[in-house]
Amino acid sequence: MSEFAKVNPGDISPKQEKEPETVLSPKDNARLINILKRAKAAEADEDTMLAIRLYEEYLEEFEKIKRDGPSPETPSDPNIIIATNPEGKEVSINLESTLLNSKYLYAINNLTKFSDALPETITLSESSLARCREALEQGFDKAIFFPNLEVQLEKVGITKLKQELADKPLPKGTFPDEKDNYSRESYLQNPIAENHSLTESAQAKRKNGYLLFYSSNPVPKETKNLTFPEAVQYLKDKNLDGLTLPEYYILQRKEAEINEDHSFDAYNDDADQSNSTWLIDSRAPGGCVRAVWNPDDRRVVVYWSGAGNQYSDLGARPAIVVPLEL
Repeated sequence: MSEFAKVNPGDISPKQEKEPETVLSPKDNARLINILKRAKAAEADEDTMLAIRLYEEYLEEFEKIKRDGPSPETPSDPNIIIATNPEGKEVSINLESTLLNSKYLYAINNLTKFSDALPETITLSESSLARCREALEQGFDKAIFFPNLEVQLEKVGITKLKQELADKPLPKGTFPDEKDNYSRESYLQNPIAENHSLTESAQAKRKNGYLLFYSSNPVPKETKNLTFPEAVQYLKDKNLDGLTLPEYYILQRKEAEINEDHSFDAYNDDADQSNSTWLIDSRAPGGCVRAVWNPDDRRVVVYWSGAGNQYSDLGARPAIVVPLEL
């Protein structure tokens, strides 16, 4: 019946209520997102039949959740860590979905040795769980699992990471402006690839695989215009870690796809807005490593510099490393 049709009072029935919104638990949400990501990857590979099957699987899973309700998942779930961030908001991390998303990221970027080296389940000690809560409380809103250093630096290596994550374009349509895609080979100043190393403390934390917390916020202004030793001390005083070159390559790729731009690590003429960063936990012969997306050259650039150099647009992106239990 038209909204404007004439009706008798006796013909008026109560207004139909809208269907209640479907509630997704974090576990449901992670599972559905994972299916959609796989479907998107299948489309990019022009595998139409696989994409259709995955979209059908998504719809079936969604209908099941509508019918049966969200998966049971409470704060007592060992896979969920809950804390209050600096803004006073309750935030959480689901270790299981973070592990699945990490494996997916590596798989679609041709880094199967990374994904294969990650465990099937996560075991963290009480002290490690406490460190995760500290990360959330300090405003670190992103996390990703990394495999052990042997896989990162020997079985895969810096050159392979550069090729897959900083040289190879993302699928067309990822960026509003295709010129922002990885259209040029990235720059890696010699001799970083052949002689890249980590500090002893960084190696100890990362030896057996780990969970890395980082922030989607810009590089902290407090770290700008510091020499490398000053930046190291700044993070040490706050009980924070820095990034390594492998971690930078992976995070800049991950964030570029999510944000559809390079804001995570892009240089800016306004020093306060620039996200060029020292890679505090990496070393190069004769110098220290720094990295940035150069918007003029439209490529990732990795340099080494003397420890005493300082630039108003260069800071240090902090992180928190939580080692995995064997």
